[in-house]
Amino acid sequence: MKTKNNQKYEVFGTINLPISIEVECSNMEEAIYHAQVKLDELGIKAIKLQITTINEQLITPKVHDFEVQVERAFEL
Repeated sequence: MKTKNNQKYEVFGTINLPISIEVECSNMEEAIYHAQVKLDELGIKAIKLQITTINEQLITPKVHDFEVQVERAFEL
């Protein structure tokens, strides 16, 4: 019986992942500014992502690129 040789493939996709961070500031504009400084793309060395499926399987995809966009702030 002939055995089939499996090949490895690298499959690319995109995950849109809204995030939030907490900052302490005197007003909303200052909070947005401080978040932008903390999340500045040039200051981020690495982004690590781990996904847990409903079957408890861990998937650790490679992050090839990222874009940071600070959009709004809410008072806690």
